[in-house]
Amino acid sequence: MLGGVYPQALALPIAEAVIAVAMSLWTLEWFRRRWEHAGPLARALGRASFAAYIVHAPVVVLLSVGLRSVPVPVEIKFLAVFTLGAAASFGLGWVVTRWRFVARIL
Repeated sequence: MLGGVYPQALALPIAEAVIAVAMSLWTLEWFRRRWEHAGPLARALGRASFAAYIVHAPVVVLLSVGLRSVPVPVEIKFLAVFTLGAAASFGLGWVVTRWRFVARIL
């Protein structure tokens, strides 16, 4: 287990990879079966999700730079950037997808 060319050293990474992929697929299937309905908010967020994916990096960087000089612990800054970044990215994505010429592309 500590390295070298042994079956035990190969078994652990293979088991971890199989578990990681299986858990991802299981989670997707669980949500697909139990959350099959979508209200107006879920449909709007789903429509804005790709735009949020595109704009999230600049949004998170701007929030991080903006909070750089705030004298609070790093963990609090992380939570603030995480929550505000997700909300701002989806909000901006929703606004952008409302534009007719952008909605055709995204």
